[in-house]
Amino acid sequence: MKSAALLEAVYAAAFVPTQWPGVLESLCEYTGSTSSSLLVCNGHSPPSWQTTRCTRGLLARLAKTDVWQRRERTASHLLHAGDGTWDFHGVEDLMSPGRLVEDPVHQAYREAGLGWQIGTAIPLTGGNTLILSFERELAAGRHDPTRLRRLAGLRPHLQRAASIAAEASHRRALGGLDVLGTLAVPAALLERSGRVVGTNPWMTPLLLATRAGDRALLGDAHADAQLAAMLRGRAPACTIAVPARPPHPARIVQLTAVTGAALDLFVDDLVVLVVNRVDGASWQPAPALLCALHDLSPAESRLAAALADGSSLALAAQRCGIRTSTARAYLEQIFRKTNCHRQAELVSLLAHLRPFAAPVGAADDAAGSAHAQPGVTGICQ
Repeated sequence: MKSAALLEAVYAAAFVPTQWPGVLESLCEYTGSTSSSLLVCNGHSPPSWQTTRCTRGLLARLAKTDVWQRRERTASHLLHAGDGTWDFHGVEDLMSPGRLVEDPVHQAYREAGLGWQIGTAIPLTGGNTLILSFERELAAGRHDPTRLRRLAGLRPHLQRAASIAAEASHRRALGGLDVLGTLAVPAALLERSGRVVGTNPWMTPLLLATRAGDRALLGDAHADAQLAAMLRGRAPACTIAVPARPPHPARIVQLTAVTGAALDLFVDDLVVLVVNRVDGASWQPAPALLCALHDLSPAESRLAAALADGSSLALAAQRCGIRTSTARAYLEQIFRKTNCHRQAELVSLLAHLRPFAAPVGAADDAAGSAHAQPGVTGICQ
């Protein structure tokens, strides 16, 4: 692929995340590499990543381990590699043979027949770092210096595209708060560090507070420990029951990892926090609300709403006009998407979802798609 066409593909991927794998394949051809990967690292949770076809299985296996915590090689090796040449650096030049032997990632690549890795690190907003790496077959030797010089010429464009992609991804994620706002659902967007990125107008200080560094605070020791554990791990969802501590009401907090498009590695580090107050009375949630909160299909949402009052699966299926066997299949999907394992858990989660009385000015604010920032609106310091 020629440079002009490659640049066009790079900038297109900044706005369409699903195009990044194709860009990586083209960069491999451009540099004479066998594989290439993009990783977004934050230092406190496993990196999100995209890679080329030949290393997809390898990175998927590594992602299920703790090697990101143990590896000898970190983003700082590339960020501080200031030798003044090319901005792409060989791992063999940055680390001693002894340290490379101790690096499980390096060894995993060698077992796959790959080595001679080069890479560059690009700082992103929020303290994240984007790493772009290339590998060749062990028998192929180092990258051609001429190709590396060509690649160095692309780096400013890659950095600009990565910054655009990160900002666009965050804006798409913030747009989800507007959608929940139209349903009168208080919601906030959190980084994995716990920092509150933004809220919608329905989130009030009684529902969510912040502490040092704008980190989310639920106001209950056990609930805050559960919140911290979810943010540190990679669980896709978590439900936390927060007891009433006047003047704060009892709440059910739903945490859902933002995945955006399946391949959008720039939002893999964000979590949506939704708060629902419990007042003790039974209530059947609207199917549209369940679609928005838990990504249920319309049929799954109707069944979940019918189950919310504690009805049996057979009775709920009858109300929905479907066979019990069909309802049972839907229920399995509902369990998976809501992170529940038993029908009683689902009833506990859904039966108390409630719209809130709007905070002063919230209805007008919601119409304007404004996102509160910590310390400005909807979050108390």
